[in-house]
Amino acid sequence: MQRQLEASRYLIPFIFLIFLFFVDCFVSCGLVAAVAPGMNLAEQADKQIIALGRRIYRQGRLGNGAPVEAFVMGDMKVLGTQFTCMNCHGRSGMGGAEGKTFTLAINSPALFAPRKAVYLERAAYTDKSLAAVIRTGIIPGGKKLSSAMPAYHLPDQAMTALIAYLKTLSSNFSPGLNKTSIHFATVISENVDPEDGKAMLSVVRKFFKDKNSRTRYEAKRREYGPFYQDYRNKAYRDWVLHVWTLHGPRNRWPDQLEQLYRQQPVFAMVSGMVEGAWRPVHQFCEQHEIPCLLPNTDFPGGVGGKDFYTLYFSEGLALEARVIAADIKTKRIKPHVVQVYRTAQQGSFGADIVRGVLGSTQGIKVSDWQLKRGEKFNWRELSRKAHQLGADNVILWLPTNELINAGEVSRAEVFPGSMYLSSSLLGGYFVEIPHIPGKQVQLVHPFNPPENQEVAFKRLQIWLDGRNISLQSRRILGQTYYACMILGKGLAHIKNHFYRDYFLDALDHGNAKAMFSINYPRLSYGPGQRYLAKGAYVYDLKFSSDKAAPTRGHWVVPGR
Repeated sequence: MQRQLEASRYLIPFIFLIFLFFVDCFVSCGLVAAVAPGMNLAEQADKQIIALGRRIYRQGRLGNGAPVEAFVMGDMKVLGTQFTCMNCHGRSGMGGAEGKTFTLAINSPALFAPRKAVYLERAAYTDKSLAAVIRTGIIPGGKKLSSAMPAYHLPDQAMTALIAYLKTLSSNFSPGLNKTSIHFATVISENVDPEDGKAMLSVVRKFFKDKNSRTRYEAKRREYGPFYQDYRNKAYRDWVLHVWTLHGPRNRWPDQLEQLYRQQPVFAMVSGMVEGAWRPVHQFCEQHEIPCLLPNTDFPGGVGGKDFYTLYFSEGLALEARVIAADIKTKRIKPHVVQVYRTAQQGSFGADIVRGVLGSTQGIKVSDWQLKRGEKFNWRELSRKAHQLGADNVILWLPTNELINAGEVSRAEVFPGSMYLSSSLLGGYFVEIPHIPGKQVQLVHPFNPPENQEVAFKRLQIWLDGRNISLQSRRILGQTYYACMILGKGLAHIKNHFYRDYFLDALDHGNAKAMFSINYPRLSYGPGQRYLAKGAYVYDLKFSSDKAAPTRGHWVVPGR
């Protein structure tokens, strides 16, 4: 007995060390991470396996980072990073049309149910039969998929992870809806311009009211609709709008958003407006995977490689800054640029972008004149600084009132090169500014030319007049109405498949409503693209006695 006790004294620690060894192996291989609080080892392992499957599906990479190997057209070797599952079947797995090719849905309800009386009939997939079709392209029953479908050479462990992820992919409808209603939110902070806020809310509320009034008989359609449109009958929902008003300093907004979302989850967010950068709302939407359509902001949240859920009109001042930098880089000489802006105000954001782009370009120098609190901008001091520095390009990141209050420009204050102005900071229109002598004054304008805006606005004006909406804040009116139209377009496409990722996948493949854009020209969509406006006009300004007007312009699409 004593010997057994002595043996167990050494055996138990030895077994425990072996257990730790295997756990360490699993962790180092990327199969299991440190166990999260409140989660047992098995749950954590399942989570890691699904995460690996998601990586294979979206990136075409194995757990060690190596690309998956695949073959297309029978014998053409390709990499999984070139032909990811997501490229064809979408982030949602719901598939769709690409030209004349139609890609089938591979989400959980589609794969693990039989296909009857439709193209490519088959039994419901099992893990074994699904692995076989992924590796060979041959479905149960012997039929072969299109030769464009890659045959993936996945190791057993990776195949298990991919199938585990597919079982979770678009398996349940997204939050924010019930059998009769679908909920949406628009976000507004209490300190926005009152006229702009009123314009945005008026359009969204009237648009939702119109939609629901046109579909007041949907309850009867759901019950008595034609059998062959059963999918459409199930799609009918009343739209319910929630206005989420943010109060106080920005650092309190995330908690407010969390509380509002707990009170009523929403399927998506439409339009919106806050003071300053959109970043707090952007991060909230990414965290909860909530689509956010086209907020009214010139300061997006910073779209990174993994960001997916917020769709913007443009990069705002960042786009204008990149256009200015691209235009300067095309000049034959290597210029010296001086930027004028106020510290910690909107223009400083554009100045940072230009400095980052041009500062790393060999032969180009960038200097700054930072206007401090209480310091007044004036043309004479700008002329002195430009000549002192030898600057031959000037960028004024200043609003209209600063230019007007700078006084008249004397003949002696002639600037040697191009002077760039920001259209966003001037209100988005060609406004009255004093005559500026110099070689060339240019306005960077990411919006439609005024005459095109007038033509497009007339379409919207009929709708606005019929609902007694004031025509103030025209840019906000146009952008908000367009965002609501895009919301309707996306929901019409997904029919009764209420998955948020499918909703965004649908919007990524078409710009049928681009002709209704009042403010922005050449809106374009594409998978992974989160800015619809890609370029801006650079106009030469001609000065009359009391106003500036564009004479000619060229379109610039900056590189990344």
